[in-house]
Amino acid sequence: MTRQLEAASKEEIEQTKAELRKLPFGTKISCILRHVSNSGMMRIIDMTYVKDDMLCHVWIRDPKNFFGVVNDQYRGYKVSGCGMDMGFHLVYSLGCYIWAGHIEQLKKQVLEATPKADLKYIHESLIGESNPNGGYYFKQEWI
Repeated sequence: MTRQLEAASKEEIEQTKAELRKLPFGTKISCILRHVSNSGMMRIIDMTYVKDDMLCHVWIRDPKNFFGVVNDQYRGYKVSGCGMDMGFHLVYSLGCYIWAGHIEQLKKQVLEATPKADLKYIHESLIGESNPNGGYYFKQEWI
């Protein structure tokens, strides 16, 4: 039986989001496939990153604003559907989620971390004027 974890308080959620916003632009978020349903239409994926030579898990227990069910049996995020890279979907959604409402800080961090010559390679959604979001802030990989 899968037991859903309790949702975190608003303060815990904001603290976690603030910690993730401190990660440098281009930080690699590694996705680990923990479980696939028998039908193949649902996956549970864990997200990790390395900080100060330590492996850290992205663990936001906010069922209203994040990807959905987080469970303690598989330690990951439940993602439904198929036909696309669900790891990319999670990491892109994570970037959008943590940077919502902090677009000026996002632009500042991206511009400070990117040499002037490389600005033409930065995705428009990070520093553009129309509907900026943090979707491409992190890099995604599977392990």
